[in-house]
Amino acid sequence: MPKITVSILFFVFFGMMSSHAQTIEDYIIEQRGDTLVVKDYQLTQSPNTLSELVEIDTLAPSSRVYELISGGWYLTTFRVKVANNRPLTIIGEDDTPHVVSKSEKRPPIVAGMQIGDMGCSGSFFELRSNTTIKNIMGGAHCTDATIGLSFIEADASGISLTLDNVYLEHTRMGFIHMYWHDNNSLFIRNSYFVNMGGNGYRRLGGVYNYGPVSAASSIDTLWVENSTHIMGGGVLYNLGRYPINKLVFNHNTFVNISNSVFSTLGYHTNWLVTNNLFVNTNVQAYYPGMDYEDSDQDRYPMGIVNMDTLNGTNNAVNPELLPPDFQHADPEDWESMRKVLVHLNGVYWSPELDDIVENIKTTHAAYLDTLQEGSVKDDLMLQMMTMNPRTQNMFDNSITWPNLIEGVWYGQGPPGFINDLGLLDESAALGDFMDYTIATFASSPPDPEGNDNPLPLEDLRTEENPSYNEYTVLSDWPVPVNLSYTNAYYLTGGLNGFPVGDLNWFPEQKENWLQQRDEEYETLENYDPGGLSITKDGNIPTAIELHQNYPNPFNPSTVISYQLAENSEVQLKVYDIAGREVADLVSGRKTAGQHSVSFDASGLSSGVYMYRLTAGSVTVTKRMVLIK
Repeated sequence: MPKITVSILFFVFFGMMSSHAQTIEDYIIEQRGDTLVVKDYQLTQSPNTLSELVEIDTLAPSSRVYELISGGWYLTTFRVKVANNRPLTIIGEDDTPHVVSKSEKRPPIVAGMQIGDMGCSGSFFELRSNTTIKNIMGGAHCTDATIGLSFIEADASGISLTLDNVYLEHTRMGFIHMYWHDNNSLFIRNSYFVNMGGNGYRRLGGVYNYGPVSAASSIDTLWVENSTHIMGGGVLYNLGRYPINKLVFNHNTFVNISNSVFSTLGYHTNWLVTNNLFVNTNVQAYYPGMDYEDSDQDRYPMGIVNMDTLNGTNNAVNPELLPPDFQHADPEDWESMRKVLVHLNGVYWSPELDDIVENIKTTHAAYLDTLQEGSVKDDLMLQMMTMNPRTQNMFDNSITWPNLIEGVWYGQGPPGFINDLGLLDESAALGDFMDYTIATFASSPPDPEGNDNPLPLEDLRTEENPSYNEYTVLSDWPVPVNLSYTNAYYLTGGLNGFPVGDLNWFPEQKENWLQQRDEEYETLENYDPGGLSITKDGNIPTAIELHQNYPNPFNPSTVISYQLAENSEVQLKVYDIAGREVADLVSGRKTAGQHSVSFDASGLSSGVYMYRLTAGSVTVTKRMVLIK
């Protein structure tokens, strides 16, 4: 345990036994207008300064701000919550994005404190009103090395939560729980999430969790922008069974996410998945019927983007959960009203992951024999795909779904991160990630000590950190990775030539992007359904589309479709996982429009194959799986 926490772990109870401060002045360093600068544990030798201050500040104006000092420790044994419905705003004093900050002082830390036999279950914020949390560091962890279920939990309906420039690690389920309540909204910007190890169960460990089916409720808006997610043990954004009225994922980076980035049954009406970078996501293997209540209802693997039909006969969708314009429309018109844009996303899977299915079959042979009379072994498949066949067919059907648009996926190899701390190295973090993914495929029983995490996801942590290989409240600082990158395709692959992924790794480009942010969203939200109005820059046509082959997995033949925005010289080739060309399907000049070609793999062995479309200066690559 790091020395900085020694005094905390040996907390003397005289601090708890003494009379509690009763006035606002006892909890603050100074007041500047409506801003209260809050004392931390190191100044008071007592926890709960923030919790108690918020609780007694009953006459606070709606403009009240609680400012936390850099380097401060805000430890709590009970939740931070307002006593009425006034807004709650908590900010750290330094606005510098955490991922590029070189400050010697850490952001203010918000975490739990274990005292005696008192439990430490997480959920340090209980939301009862609109809440903003900014420029802080924390997680669902406590000073006794335990990890709670969540960091933030909603306790009201119709409220919004904004997280801006937060650095969170460790959670047993998800950092944010907003279930049991309806019509809440979540906005995440400029944030860094890491080491979401869950509790050794393949679905737990992420950012947002809609909760169990019995507690599920609708959420109005989920907007995630310019944020980085690293080492996720479970589902990152568990969107659940119900439609979310407004979904936006723009300019985010996802690296080493064991399960799905988005787990959803796909009933959403308005969704942007644009300018993101997906690296080693959706890795956990799948078999039809796995995690039945939370998996795809047609028993498909999830893929990065999952959609399903929405109509009046679909009993899984309560019309009252849909946006007002849908509620007042004829259900027969719902499909044509839905707007989903998936465009300008980078995607890469390390070749070391191609053996995940075979490794699971070997490791869990006995367990697989107990499932569905042993047939699961033959049905086990990868989820490392952009879309499953049903979703792909919906995007390809512009008659029924004119506003479901799949643009460009950049499959141009590894990003070339400047410093990934072994995230793509099998002998380092990537190996830990693979071991976790394989081990947690089968639900593990508690170990003899009663713990339910016999194999937590190994932390990505520098050896210089005193808490190396320990679950503590001391996160790495500064952020130890640098996920800016050198891959030329990704560097200019976003809308208007910006890098794909979290722009905070590129400070100069981020400043320029902010100047045109509103115009970008106007373009994305009012795209031409024909897909031709959005271009990456003035030179490269981005309406070129390479669709996921269908069926996939396949045996022995499949169909590959692609779309050209203009007449082009085209090459479409197939490669094995070692990069050897195994088929030349198209070579020559093709006209603008839709094209399809059949690929017969009768002479090839089972495995993962790449198919690559080159049209002019644009190259797009996708994967397909041959199972014999």
